[in-house]
Amino acid sequence: HAATPAIPPDGDFTHLNDVEVLEADLAPAFPQFQAGDLLLSLRNLNLILVVDPRVQRIKWGMTGPFVRQHDPDFLPSGRISVFDNRRDDGDGRELRGSRILEVDPQTHQSVTVYGERENEFFYTETLGDHQRLPNGNLLITESEYGHAFEVTAAGKVVWSFINRWDDQLAAEVERATRYPDGYLASNEETCT
Repeated sequence: HAATPAIPPDGDFTHLNDVEVLEADLAPAFPQFQAGDLLLSLRNLNLILVVDPRVQRIKWGMTGPFVRQHDPDFLPSGRISVFDNRRDDGDGRELRGSRILEVDPQTHQSVTVYGERENEFFYTETLGDHQRLPNGNLLITESEYGHAFEVTAAGKVVWSFINRWDDQLAAEVERATRYPDGYLASNEETCT
């Protein structure tokens, strides 16, 4: 007999946790896809896929090497970046913490861009977010620890923020976003 798959207690087999649209300006970097295609993250299946919503067809998919991933993004390089939680139901040490991966959808090869080296340890069992900044740095949100930090391509931490609740606790941060210089000033003008 084939084993019957375990039903999660909440009945959530896939846990769709992100949907990204392939915008027209990035579409040329992904010749196998079209503008308007959707990049989906199905956390409970350790699966990311690209779907054509016009004909409801899966164009591409990949399971792992990420574990309980979040926030896949199309990149101008033609790669897809992924926040790999590497959830191990412990303190993250078993799988050596979370990491940021880049996946080549043509070859299915992945590279770790942050989180593999000894001084790059961070871990969040759930949630997690990242943003590639115009200067090439990464903005990473280690959600459960209320921690947001920016790192260079060489892995150097440029700044770090912990959302302190009190002397011992930090409040969770789902995501951080870097806004361009002058963002607040330009929005204040439109709000007055």
